[in-house]
Amino acid sequence: MLPSSLGHRLTRRAIVVILAVTLASRALGQVTVTPTAFTDASTFTVSNTDLLQTSLGSAAMTGTFYFFGTASLGTLTDGSFGAGGTDSLTVVSFTVGATVTFNLDLTASAGGYNLSQIRTYTGWDEGRDGQEYTLEYATASAPTTFLSLASVGPFGAGNVGNPGSRIMVTVSDLLAGPLVQNVAAIRFTFTSFENDSAAWREIDVIGTAVPIPEPATSAVSLALIASAALVFRRRQMQRKSHTA
Repeated sequence: MLPSSLGHRLTRRAIVVILAVTLASRALGQVTVTPTAFTDASTFTVSNTDLLQTSLGSAAMTGTFYFFGTASLGTLTDGSFGAGGTDSLTVVSFTVGATVTFNLDLTASAGGYNLSQIRTYTGWDEGRDGQEYTLEYATASAPTTFLSLASVGPFGAGNVGNPGSRIMVTVSDLLAGPLVQNVAAIRFTFTSFENDSAAWREIDVIGTAVPIPEPATSAVSLALIASAALVFRRRQMQRKSHTA
C-alpha cells in the first residue's frame, strides 16, 4: 500500500494536471483593442493567409446589410482591402444589430484554433469609415455557445473634407500571447456607425490549429489520473476500516 504522504502528493499532482488541461482549453488573454486610422486615400495591406481564408468552414449574416458593386460576404475574407478612398464600390455595409458569424473548420482541427489577433478594416470617406461592434467566440467543446471577447469602438477617422479615410482595428493580447484558445467560431455584432452604414473591406483572424496531443503526453496524463483515482479509493477504504 502507498504511504499516506505519497498518496497525498499523487492526488495533488493529478488534480493540478486536470486543472491545467481544463484552464488551457478556456484560456483567454488580456484583451486589448488598438485602432489605427488615416485620413488619406491609400490602402491597408491585409492578410491572404489568415484562418478565414485557410480554415473557414462556413459563414452567415443576419439582420440588414448591403453589398455595394460586386461585393459579397466573401469580400470580407478575400485577402484584399480594395482601392483606396471612395474609388472602390466593393464594400459591405451593416446596419445596427446585424451579425456575421464565421464558423471555423473543426473537421481539420477538432480542438479548434488558438487565436493571436483579429483585425478589422473599413475605408471610404470620413462619413463611412467608422467601426463599432461587439465580438464573441465559441469553443470547440461548445460550438454554439458564444462568450464575450471584446467591445470595439466607436472609432472614426474624422476630418471632414479629406479625400478618403481608413481604419484598422486590432484585437490582441496585451502581452502578445494567445488572445483566446480552442476557438470554433467568431461572431461580430455591429452596434452603431457614422450614417449607419460603414464601408467594410476585410476581416482577418490570425491563429493556428490546436495541435493534437502527443500519445506519450496523453498516456502520462491518463496514468496520473488513474493513480490519483486508485489512491483516493484506497484512502476511502482505509477510513472505512478505521471507523468500522
